[in-house]
Amino acid sequence: DMLRAFCEMAVDIKGNRLPKENQGNYKIFSENLDISKDPTFETHFAKYPVIYMDFNCLNYSSYDRFLVSFKNMVSEEFSRHGYLSRSDKLNVTQKEELSDFVKKLSDDKTDEDQLRTSVRYLSYLLHAHFNITCIVFIEDFDAIIQRAMHTNTSDVRAIIKFIEDFATSTFESSQFIERALINSCLRVSGLLPSDVEVIPFLQDNTLSLFYGYKPKKYANVQGKHFWFGFDQIEACSWYGGYRKPMSYLEVSNYFGVYCYKLLKKPRHYCNMSGYVPNLYRLVTHPLIQNTIERLLEDYKNLKQGIQIQHYDTVTGPDMIRLIQILNLEAEVTVDEGLLIQYMTELGYFSIVMREANYAFINIPNKGMALEVEGIISSPEFYRFKYGDNLKKLGPHLASLGGSDSFHKLIDCVQDLYRPETTMPLNTVVMHRDFAQACKMSGLFQKIQENVRVTFNKLDLFLISNTRTAIIVEFRVGCVSSYNALSEIVDKNYHQLLNRFYPPIHSYILLGLRLSKKTSVFSFVFSEQH
Repeated sequence: DMLRAFCEMAVDIKGNRLPKENQGNYKIFSENLDISKDPTFETHFAKYPVIYMDFNCLNYSSYDRFLVSFKNMVSEEFSRHGYLSRSDKLNVTQKEELSDFVKKLSDDKTDEDQLRTSVRYLSYLLHAHFNITCIVFIEDFDAIIQRAMHTNTSDVRAIIKFIEDFATSTFESSQFIERALINSCLRVSGLLPSDVEVIPFLQDNTLSLFYGYKPKKYANVQGKHFWFGFDQIEACSWYGGYRKPMSYLEVSNYFGVYCYKLLKKPRHYCNMSGYVPNLYRLVTHPLIQNTIERLLEDYKNLKQGIQIQHYDTVTGPDMIRLIQILNLEAEVTVDEGLLIQYMTELGYFSIVMREANYAFINIPNKGMALEVEGIISSPEFYRFKYGDNLKKLGPHLASLGGSDSFHKLIDCVQDLYRPETTMPLNTVVMHRDFAQACKMSGLFQKIQENVRVTFNKLDLFLISNTRTAIIVEFRVGCVSSYNALSEIVDKNYHQLLNRFYPPIHSYILLGLRLSKKTSVFSFVFSEQH
């Protein structure tokens, strides 16, 4: 909209260009902004007729409703250029054709072909009137596609095909359009003519420097008193934007820092754009659950990114296939890379580096990491991931005092990671999954993960509702299992129980289970058991 305000010329009721000083936006740009001192100002300010369309207003619930909303958008743009009907530069035939088209718009009698070619027709009329080419701005070109993806509408194929035909008709070999700028989150270059250049601004330093706010600017927000008694560096690490590793490129969200400082709500990521509900659906998608966990582990530890397949061009059929993947349609070919790329282009992940047909992606910031971690730590995520396997744990957790319950419990935990289900990435993931199973069982009133004691760091410490305390250590491999058992015996972990009031008077019962994938659990029971 700001670009439109800069480029678009103001006219009188007959479409005659007003002097520069009488342009409505002249004061805004000439008195307040540095661009007025640049040669660009004299060359381009208020020099063009502009066509502006915002695809956010389009209805995606059905193809018929989509066409009605598209017609309304076109009608509004023709109304903005209503002076064309009074133009003394258009001939009689051109005016009659324009009048007929506008009447069809108002009477809902335009056919699909007329709507597809409507912007090209308007650009032709503007050229005939001004004798110069126009500029076209399309805001959120992919908005209708994004929404249709998450509604499973049966008409989405027709909507995508219409948009593809509209783009081809509007931009391909058009002699009436000087330039066009199409704003889109998704890489929908496959829906556009081949001569439209795609510029991923977050991967292009020459452009990304102009987007968002840089953390160094936060120091001047409302003066120094704004940060009094507050960790400015910590706040800036929560920014709702993007960071490109191994470079100084950062694109930050001003709103995110204000949330952190003023509202005490750091988990703000994408809330304003309404994508968070879709994020839950995406993260819990069975096709990418392992990749999501790998991304989270990479963010916490390595921060090097993980490799995925990357598409330079996403076509209409690719979009349809992506919708089928999202909706778990059985006939679709599995394509994890396409789904991950979709999430990346929405801003959930960022691209670290690209190599040929591959890209290295990571989680961009703490806000996003917390959103993802919150989802994959939820009971719903585990139920979806492991299905009925978690139900097996319940009876054994309820009877831990039995003589064989230890071995049954080990069997159940290892069942979670059968080759035909999902193998754990490492002991950290095993630890988290088992902790979740314990939480879901409802038997434990207190769970502390990564408990720090005098001697070492435990994986999990649980206290049940019956005052039974359990210490759990996860190890993989025979050597590490032996070392873990030695630690449990030698380090007197039971002293940890003395910290709780009332104290739990207890002794240690050890269990060891060896297999190809070894887990060691130590249980500390109350004297009652």
